[in-house]
Amino acid sequence: MGKKGKRSNSQNAAAMLESQTRPILELTYDDPLFAFAAHPTKPLLASGLATGYVYMQSYDDKALEDYSSAQREKEKLLLKEAAAKKVAAKDSDKTPLRFKVFNPQSQNDNDTDTTFKICWKTKRHKGSVRSVIFDSTGENLYTAGTDKVIKKANSETGKVVMKTGNLDINSNITKMITVPNKPFLVAGTETGDIHVFDTRTLKQLYKLDKVHGDSVNSIASMYGVSDYQFVSVGSTTLAHFDIRKGIITTSENQEDELLSVSFVDPTNCETAVVGMGEGVISRIKISRDNSVDAVISTLDDDASDCIWTGSSDGIVRKVDTKRGAVIETRMHNLNDEIGFLDLDYDYRLISAGMENLKIWSNREQDEDEDENENESDWSSDEEEVNEVSEDDKSDSGSDSENGSESESASESEDSEVSDAESEPESNSKRGPTVVDSEEEEPTPKPKQKKPKINPKQFKNSQLHEHGIRKFDDL
Repeated sequence: MGKKGKRSNSQNAAAMLESQTRPILELTYDDPLFAFAAHPTKPLLASGLATGYVYMQSYDDKALEDYSSAQREKEKLLLKEAAAKKVAAKDSDKTPLRFKVFNPQSQNDNDTDTTFKICWKTKRHKGSVRSVIFDSTGENLYTAGTDKVIKKANSETGKVVMKTGNLDINSNITKMITVPNKPFLVAGTETGDIHVFDTRTLKQLYKLDKVHGDSVNSIASMYGVSDYQFVSVGSTTLAHFDIRKGIITTSENQEDELLSVSFVDPTNCETAVVGMGEGVISRIKISRDNSVDAVISTLDDDASDCIWTGSSDGIVRKVDTKRGAVIETRMHNLNDEIGFLDLDYDYRLISAGMENLKIWSNREQDEDEDENENESDWSSDEEEVNEVSEDDKSDSGSDSENGSESESASESEDSEVSDAESEPESNSKRGPTVVDSEEEEPTPKPKQKKPKINPKQFKNSQLHEHGIRKFDDL
């Protein structure tokens, strides 16, 4: 996690842009949540805890959406009744619960609410779980812990089908990602190394030493250009590397910690955005002294230049990278840093910190919502947002079984990995650009979601005019 500044007027300014979109589900955890991942094709969530436990959880998204919508209507009626009686709605004991809240660690078989359930849970690692990731189909789940072991499990049953032996890893794994078109599992470590494993055998294929001088904080695949190329951030640098050839280029020292990286459009990888410790994403100041710990593409053609960011102040922001402006905020939890962002199978935003996780609605909200909606934060603490000062108005716009391991006895090795396929070099040497904050009105585009995995559909001829080539400056 990056640093967290005290709650400032920049948080108050965020209330100006606060979205009417609500969560449909909140999960709270007794133990710190260290990692989570959303299934690519089903309403499933995998969570990894500090205790080494892994939970697979399912949710009925349609029923949760309907519940939230019904509660919204009840609340609007309550507000009207309160206004007629000239009393504060929040003083009424009839205020409906806005969305459902569950604690996976306290769920049991006697729970009758079917909108959320535990599929399986297990003590997967001896130390804490550091990374959790599905493969592109969602059939398998990969987890890594401080025991320096990577395990591959069946997502449906939780049964371990394969695990690594004694790895040539001298530090803990911090981040893992998979690649849509190749059997690659790419892992970064606390010492700045990159390891690449074959997902079919969990044998190590490649190793890149000291890609960063410190911990690898985030990795993004460049499958839109080449399945062998990636960018990563760690310490104060960004690196562009090919797992077969090594580091292609490294940015200059940015004099600020780089915590997260993502592509605005993962299918062409022309523009990368980087979250920094001082509240900046690639020159765009979005929060004063609150680190940007997570960034992710919206994967939406209707907001093709936009990304989601999660900060240590507990606020999710939607940023238009072309205009260099925050256009929407969502209050996750002002007492919990946002360390993780993901999209579920139906493109709902998921935000999470160490204490809780929220799945946000993807339904269109009414534009004529009552102004009283913005009285308080949507998180359970209901902390009020103060009025915005004139100075900050300008700042915000510019700137299987419980307690036992369900492993299979089989640890036989699959066939040896074939030699890496040769890749055409015409596009592989052109690295991504990093977004600039120059303001320009975006061109309207049709409202159509981007597929989560759309490999090899390049747009190499349409170079982003606001990028900064070769990472000369972030």
